[in-house]
Amino acid sequence: MNERIITGIRNACEGTNRALYEYLRIMVPDKQALGGFIFSAATNDKDFVILDDVATRSSLILASENAKQLGRSAADITLQMMLEVVPMTDSAIRDAVQSDSGIEIDLRRDAYYQRDNSFSQSLRAVWGDTVACFPIVTEGQFFLVAFYMPKYKAVLEPLLTVHKERLKEIAKGRGKEIKINLDLVDAVKRTKRDRVGVLGDWAEIIGRFMGGVYKGHHS
Repeated sequence: MNERIITGIRNACEGTNRALYEYLRIMVPDKQALGGFIFSAATNDKDFVILDDVATRSSLILASENAKQLGRSAADITLQMMLEVVPMTDSAIRDAVQSDSGIEIDLRRDAYYQRDNSFSQSLRAVWGDTVACFPIVTEGQFFLVAFYMPKYKAVLEPLLTVHKERLKEIAKGRGKEIKINLDLVDAVKRTKRDRVGVLGDWAEIIGRFMGGVYKGHHS
């Protein structure tokens, strides 16, 4: 199941988000610091994760450490984290983009990502009780931020600061393609019936849906 998820998301990000994440992996020499690292975007008053197969695998590994005590599978936790669409009223992005150096979020107490208890639990299963949010694209048609574990802040924040303009340039150049993610996760949400017994369907939908959407955005 985990490999089907990875393969589906690899298909989804092929040629679209890979430039953003690949630049990140080049600029960060300490790969351990990328555990749980994701880019998240916001457009049309919605917050969504920018899909990446390597980031998904990292999240699966972290989720597996807490899945059993939560009575959930690591696949379920990770898919919810990667594919949830969050209203901006429940998102940290609206405040993070107003900050020059980002914000740190207490996922137990702060007024972000609390609308859905299951989603909040999934975030804590991967990140722990706190997560850092660093602003990259703070104006225009969509916003872009980076989420990562605070214990890696000393490694990541200086690099994100130095490379912020280049990351911004990549993201803006891929803006239309990044928005494909929102189409994808919306499609998954419409198609899935209930969370129990449909994890395989989610992975299949990702691969099937991306073929049509990607072609449509490039025709």
